[in-house]
Amino acid sequence: MTSPFEPARVAVLDLADPLPPLDAVGVDGQWRRRVVALVLLDGQPLGVADLDIGTGIGPTGVANHLWELLGPTIRESLGRPHVDRIPVGGFGRTGRPPAPDLPATVVVATCNRPNELALCITSLLALDHDDFDIVVVDNAADDPRAREVVARFGGGRTPVRYVHEPRPGLARAHNAARPHVTGSVIAITDDDVVVDRSWLRWLSRGGSWWPNYPSPESFSRWTACCWGPATPPSCAPPRSPARCSDFCR
Repeated sequence: MTSPFEPARVAVLDLADPLPPLDAVGVDGQWRRRVVALVLLDGQPLGVADLDIGTGIGPTGVANHLWELLGPTIRESLGRPHVDRIPVGGFGRTGRPPAPDLPATVVVATCNRPNELALCITSLLALDHDDFDIVVVDNAADDPRAREVVARFGGGRTPVRYVHEPRPGLARAHNAARPHVTGSVIAITDDDVVVDRSWLRWLSRGGSWWPNYPSPESFSRWTACCWGPATPPSCAPPRSPARCSDFCR
């Protein structure tokens, strides 16, 4: 027998910064005793923590909960085996200059969702990445506004290109983008996703964590796949409870 679905609030917590309190009542006025948190360390993803906050917890409670769930991962990421807690003031920023970004192309397949597409592209253009472009594939749509949305974002520092694929199917849409790819990394997301600012940077560096990873110069000769969770901004009772519970269980 499956447990009943419990709504949750979604948060992003970077352990480099001072930890915030987590209140049960959010800015939307809704009561949530659960928080699903994407946990970062100086922008690097560490994991997802499911926190039972009851009526709310302060920064010390947040630190204790996160350490209980992610302590070994935090030690490994810091390279400091004797660390035994998370300071409520955060670990601080490293100050190290970031490694150069590999050139990347973000592919977005869309179908009859111009409003969601506009929000998606807006978040992509705010990415913390120095060398990427965007290809939007309009897949068997009967709403012409996707082309208009792409045109609205054209002319900026980051190229946004429109491709039409009349045959329905997500795989066909992704394959239609391939001739228009310019980067050595291809990142694929959906038209209803709002990405984190660091999403592309850490996705494109994912291969560097593997043994025998080649140099960036030889990266284009490799075929690799990296992926991560797609977390909804709020785990409230959705139209499709099973889908949201997959993300927020």
